[in-house]
Order: sequence, then C-alpha cells, then structure tokens
Amino acid sequence: MKHELTELVRFQYAWQANIFSSILEQEDIENFVTQMNALEPAMGFVVYVNQHDLASAQALLKAFDESTPEPIDEPEL
Repeated sequence: MKHELTELVRFQYAWQANIFSSILEQEDIENFVTQMNALEPAMGFVVYVNQHDLASAQALLKAFDESTPEPIDEPEL
C-alpha cells in the first residue's frame, strides 16, 4: 500500500508537535514530526500524516487547538 504523506500542521514549539503526535498515535494515526530548519528553530515543527487519515487527524487537531492555552510571553529584561 502506497502512503501519500500530507502536511497537517506546523507548530512553533517542539513540545506542541510531540504532544499532538502522541495524540495521533493513540488514535492509531501514523505520523511523523520534522523540524523545518535546524539552523532556525523558529521556523517550526511540521506534523505529517497519511492522506487517508487526514480527515480524522484534522478533527483531532481542532480539538487540540481548542484545548491548548496560548503561550505566555516572557517579559523583556
């Protein structure tokens, strides 16, 4: 069976991508996370899924987005 990978989402932080990847795995959705550019971490982390799992993954992403608080900006020193 041929796997056609699709970019699902980009996260700014590795912890977000890893937590969401774990949620996908709990739902038996194969995925992988890659860093956009190792020299510039602010570019983000991308989660890819198989095309046939895209609709299910998008539903989980919506629930994840609704439950994840916005990061708090650190004060400038």
